[in-house]
Amino acid sequence: MSLWWLESELGVLHIFIITPVLSLALFIALWIDQRKPAKDGLLPQYPWKSQGVANFLKSLWTKLDIMGVLLLVAAFSLLLVPLTLGGQAVGKWKNPSIIATTVIGGVCLVLVLLWEMWKKADPTLLLTLRLFKNRTVIADCVLVAHYLSLQPYFYSYLMVESGNINLS
Repeated sequence: MSLWWLESELGVLHIFIITPVLSLALFIALWIDQRKPAKDGLLPQYPWKSQGVANFLKSLWTKLDIMGVLLLVAAFSLLLVPLTLGGQAVGKWKNPSIIATTVIGGVCLVLVLLWEMWKKADPTLLLTLRLFKNRTVIADCVLVAHYLSLQPYFYSYLMVESGNINLS
């Protein structure tokens, strides 16, 4: 296994010198800024001290919507992996594992929607649909979709244009 980032001098400089020095400066600034509010008693108490650890973890599970996040990650993973591997698998798209993974991913995606609509199990939403009434959010989604559709080809385009790759 090659540690390419350690083989170049810039990689060593970046990883072992620049990042720790800049991080140390940030940590010191944050620590100094936190001393005065702590001295004045303005910092909030740790939540698990007043609630207890079990109640704190239960409220954290609810507030962070861990189940919704897990279902969403499972759905996207189970949908995108077969789309990537489907053309190269044995039997192509008729491969039972590709079909099963895609179906389970689709079921997980439906479960995400059902979980988010069920207010009793999930009082905090992972994604509020009212955000899509905001023009800024819609424009950001369009820009991200545009970037992600072009990004896989951009590096190849630059290599061809710079003359580093000969296509003939």
